[in-house]
Amino acid sequence: MRRGHSKSRFGCKQCKKRKVKCDEAKPSCLKCVSRRQNCSYMQTTLPAPISPASTSTPSLSSSTAATSPSQSQSQPVRTRPLSSISTDDASNSSFGASLFEAKYTLLHLEILDHLRSHRLGFDKLHNPALDKFLELAFSEAYQMPYLMDEMLAFAAAHKSTLLTGDLQHLYRTESIRLQTRAVSQVDFDRPSDSGSLAPFLFSTFLGQHVLFDVFSSTLDFAKSLDKLIQCFSLHHGIRSTASKSWETVRHLMYSDPSVDYTVSETLVPLTTEGSHCDGLVDHLEHSGLEQQVLATYTQTVKVLQYLFDSVHSSDTRRMTALQEWPIRISTEYIQLLQQRRPEALVVLAYYGVLLHYAREYWAVGDSGRVLVSSISSHLGDYWSDWLTWPQQEVEQT
Repeated sequence: MRRGHSKSRFGCKQCKKRKVKCDEAKPSCLKCVSRRQNCSYMQTTLPAPISPASTSTPSLSSSTAATSPSQSQSQPVRTRPLSSISTDDASNSSFGASLFEAKYTLLHLEILDHLRSHRLGFDKLHNPALDKFLELAFSEAYQMPYLMDEMLAFAAAHKSTLLTGDLQHLYRTESIRLQTRAVSQVDFDRPSDSGSLAPFLFSTFLGQHVLFDVFSSTLDFAKSLDKLIQCFSLHHGIRSTASKSWETVRHLMYSDPSVDYTVSETLVPLTTEGSHCDGLVDHLEHSGLEQQVLATYTQTVKVLQYLFDSVHSSDTRRMTALQEWPIRISTEYIQLLQQRRPEALVVLAYYGVLLHYAREYWAVGDSGRVLVSSISSHLGDYWSDWLTWPQQEVEQT
């Protein structure tokens, strides 16, 4: 006898082309949804056959699709429903992946609530632009999943500092996992990313988060220094990213036209006035260094002095200065740090003073004092004169 026909007569075009059985679900069959491809059906006037299984428990797609011609003509289409968005459309949108993947749990909702209610511990820094910054961040995060992941990761890191034991470990682990997922999603070469505020906001949160990871670790000085050098290298990428959308951010966040908030890829420091680094400059000039190496140190110290001037002129600069220095330093100085050059470590100790000035900030804490003390112990008594001012500064304040 002739075998029975098992193929679907009214399947979608894609399943027919692949010669596989289609479940005929509308508007997209399950096979097309799982393959994340567009699903379309041939025009036909015959009703789709109803299987015995579907007569007892009708599916949501079949019930919602069963509308009469009169109903469809009387109800004008004003918006495009989510059910009509194909997987191809979703893959081209910034939020499309969330339509098909359950990326967030109740734990993430709790972290989001912590992010909103605690404002990440920024209150003590007295930054008048903080409210506007967080408002912009939330607005962009709902469109860019990688920014949402990094904001949640940063908030989880903050919450871990308020807890102990297993709960602290839970939030610290989730913070690292979310940060890893966020970084894996970033593609700043896409036009949708490079032209938005999300890259700048993401870079800001990531830069602070990496600093926290470095200074909250319990590694020895050598391993901590390696992580700090990696952090500085990351900030060079942040500088390039931030410069693309800084003008937009500046106009949205700052209303005072007389203040210069310039951020560029060159980042030439402004003129300096203070004398905090005079002793360091004197030691460098009499150390017999090669001219090229001396020029690298001189430029780096000039950036330090500029930041010391800005911190002493405004309390709002305490947090931004500690992230601005690694953005402004040169690749040549980072290479000298990698070589463990003593002069480079002394300059890093002066950066530890900037960290100490921002010790009220939870992501920094007592890391400035620890950094200065670790460098002093590593270099020994021979370099004690070079480190006199940093040690006095972290001990007296």
